[in-house]
Amino acid sequence: MKKQHLFLILIMALLLLNLGTLAYLWQRPGETRPRHQGPDRQRPEDIIISRLALDAAQQEQLWESIEKHRDLCHRYRADIKAARAAYFGLLSAPEPDSAAILSAEKDLSRAKTLLERANFIHFQEIRALCRPEQLPAFEGLLEALQPFFGGGRGPGAGHGPPPF
Repeated sequence: MKKQHLFLILIMALLLLNLGTLAYLWQRPGETRPRHQGPDRQRPEDIIISRLALDAAQQEQLWESIEKHRDLCHRYRADIKAARAAYFGLLSAPEPDSAAILSAEKDLSRAKTLLERANFIHFQEIRALCRPEQLPAFEGLLEALQPFFGGGRGPGAGHGPPPF
């Protein structure tokens, strides 16, 4: 009975230690959230507007471009998802046909190219909004927006194979 009593006390002590550690981690003063979470997260459009110092008319044109761009990207990302599913779906066959593999790869590449083209055109539209004195600020804009677009690989990046 003494061993069981000792193990019970040990388990209770470990449980309390774990709860104390969790409470410490949750209640740390001065804790900062990662940039991509919470209400203090800066949106790409906020960065564009502030970096380029867009006036009201430019902002209106920017919002029109953003809405059109979001619609296109939503559609293209759905196409990429479907093409990727079809491509990796070929793995269900014991030995997939090489022509089917090549066709699926072309479909996936085409879908990704359309997304990248939409991103490129969107940034061309943003550049066209700029007055000559705003163009130097535009040059550094893509670098400032990298965290939103795949971590430094360019706008629209981050659409690799599914995680395993």
